[in-house]
Amino acid sequence: MPISEVMEQKMVEANRARNAQDKRHPMLININDGRLIPNVPKLRTHKDYRVYMGDPKAPLEDRLRVLQTQGMLHGAAVVDTGNPSQYLQMGNAEPLAGGEAFDISKATREQLKAFAVENYGVSLDEKGDTHLMTLRAQVRDLAKAKGDLA
Repeated sequence: MPISEVMEQKMVEANRARNAQDKRHPMLININDGRLIPNVPKLRTHKDYRVYMGDPKAPLEDRLRVLQTQGMLHGAAVVDTGNPSQYLQMGNAEPLAGGEAFDISKATREQLKAFAVENYGVSLDEKGDTHLMTLRAQVRDLAKAKGDLA
């Protein structure tokens, strides 16, 4: 069956949407030298790039300062209050306080997906049908692999 113009147009639009630059955080920063590149799905997974939330027109010195001060070189603290044995092993009776850590067990699907992209450069749930518990397990595995899980 030949592809009609309408089908071809839909395929082009779907491809364009899938490869589009992130509107909320349009740039990625290289953690080694501070270069900025567009934040597109295929580049988000590169180990040397993090989502850049600063001014894209800032000079190199300011971008490097942002890398150091915002802890972009080190991962965010992650906790899982849904796993109480984790705290017993650590000798803590209570989960970490302060609200600074990202709690996997209380996060929504959107929060988990955004957290994975911003902190680990990984796009989860491409199709949009992954179960919430699976997303939580994936984020937990990413945090463990990077050593961020408290």
